[in-house]
Amino acid sequence: MIKKQFMTLLALGSLCFVGCGDSNKKSYLSPTEDNIELEVTLEQNTSSRYPLDIIFKLTNLSDKTVYYDNLAVPFNTISTNIFTVIEDGVALRYQGIIYTLYGTSFDSLAPGETFTAPVALDKIYAVTKGTHHYQVSYYNTILAKTSDGKVEVFDDPNDTGIPLKPDELAPKDHTSREVNVTSNTLEFEANIKKVREPDEY
Repeated sequence: MIKKQFMTLLALGSLCFVGCGDSNKKSYLSPTEDNIELEVTLEQNTSSRYPLDIIFKLTNLSDKTVYYDNLAVPFNTISTNIFTVIEDGVALRYQGIIYTLYGTSFDSLAPGETFTAPVALDKIYAVTKGTHHYQVSYYNTILAKTSDGKVEVFDDPNDTGIPLKPDELAPKDHTSREVNVTSNTLEFEANIKKVREPDEY
């Protein structure tokens, strides 16, 4: 498998390419103008003994397959900083993994399909012990596209000397764009008896 992205714990960066349509041509939709409708649902994980374990769901409400940035969703119960977590009215500090991206990798969702993943919020946000009121919400944009092709890889902007194969550099398919995503806000009371340590990366 071609390595599509490189990770570092030292810096945060990302590359976003937003498609722009020609306002004078409204008789058709270009690939960057296709209607994309995504919805995020957050639920408490009632099967877990940890009160800050939640379930993340991303649903494709569009009428065609959508490719979405797979760093915008959780993986292996851990997540990048894609949530806002409020504890008793105070936004919690993110303490999880940080990426520098030289490309974007996409997964697909068919029409009506839902991606589901568990998330351990206390492993990635600086929660405190005790009984607290929590509000959890998801960022409201995600890089997505409807065109074929699951990878966008760009030249290394920092010239780190990391070798990339020729087929990783071309063709450059800059068709993804930021899509607004509807999301609920999950509110609940939780008694935190133990704060788990972040996983090793």
